[in-house]
Amino acid sequence: MTSDSGSKYTVDLSASPDKIVSDGQQESTVRCMFVPSGGAGAKSKRKIKEEIPVTFRCKKLKLEEKVQAKNGIAIIKIKPARPVGKAPVTVETPFGNASTVISVAPTPKQWARDMIQSLVIAFVVAMFIVRPLFLQSFYIPSGSMIPTFYENDRLMGSMLKYRLGDPQRGDIVIFKSTREADRKTYNLGVYKHVSITNYIKRLIAVGGDTVEVRRGVTFVNGKALDEPYLNQEHGAPYQPDFPRVKVPKDSLFFMGDNRWNSSDSRFCPDAEWPYKKQDGLCFVPRKNVVAKAWVQFWPLDRVRAMKHARY
Repeated sequence: MTSDSGSKYTVDLSASPDKIVSDGQQESTVRCMFVPSGGAGAKSKRKIKEEIPVTFRCKKLKLEEKVQAKNGIAIIKIKPARPVGKAPVTVETPFGNASTVISVAPTPKQWARDMIQSLVIAFVVAMFIVRPLFLQSFYIPSGSMIPTFYENDRLMGSMLKYRLGDPQRGDIVIFKSTREADRKTYNLGVYKHVSITNYIKRLIAVGGDTVEVRRGVTFVNGKALDEPYLNQEHGAPYQPDFPRVKVPKDSLFFMGDNRWNSSDSRFCPDAEWPYKKQDGLCFVPRKNVVAKAWVQFWPLDRVRAMKHARY
């Protein structure tokens, strides 16, 4: 690229070749030429005898080299050892500046190394930043949420939602179990992985609410709930009546959408069930909440953003 400063010389900068591989062997010759002003005729008649200071710079290659142009020419050679893509090279002279671009591509070995590094970084970010703080995938192992979810469905849960606020009635919530029977430890040699069973249910009532079931209808704070999401496959949902109870502070009351087949807050079948109990009901601690159901991504014919009820 040429720069005309309006002085007695025009500055011309070029690179040959302008596309190289960063193996530390291939080189590009960067040439800065001073052309006497006045065109080709003047150039042929006038010889440049003075030495002209020239500074070559390239930020991407961390290059800064000062040379003296003799006979109107200054040359440097560049042998990059790392790929930087398109690298602008500039020169600064007393008679103006000019620039050109060199394209530096990776070697196959460098490409493979960079790809592996990118995958490792992506894995670390996904496992130790995105997964615990923002998003996590979950698997539906049972039919307790039919027809909202079926067995083997998969979804993404938003972890951030409940870090910034509390669960709301009608939310589809993933929460972890604290039963010892639901904890499995896998010894992987230098690392022990602890797997904790997660449950997915619909949040019916929060701490301070009253909840009861009368004649198969759920009441929260004395108001009958409209629950169009319930499984009607076997007729009216199975809803054993229970008297009004108050949900303890910092606790939650859950039920599955498939009331015929859901182990939820209505039952405490295990004597060692760690949740708070009252009149045979179970309440899940707020701290056990993991995520809010966000997007179902499997199976593909039912990909959708989740809709949550509001009471």
